[in-house]
Amino acid sequence: MNALEVGEELTVSVSRSSYLKSICVSFGLQWDKKFTTTTNREQRTITATRIS
Repeated sequence: MNALEVGEELTVSVSRSSYLKSICVSFGLQWDKKFTTTTNREQRTITATRIS
């Protein structure tokens, strides 16, 4: 996550959604980076995108 450039994405299984969202909030603050997440219910994935 820390290596993602603005606009890059990381997609994982929806079973890891709480872990991914926690990283986006906690480490995003620590690293001074912002992320957004989207869930794809059909593919059962969650994607984090770095926005700044």
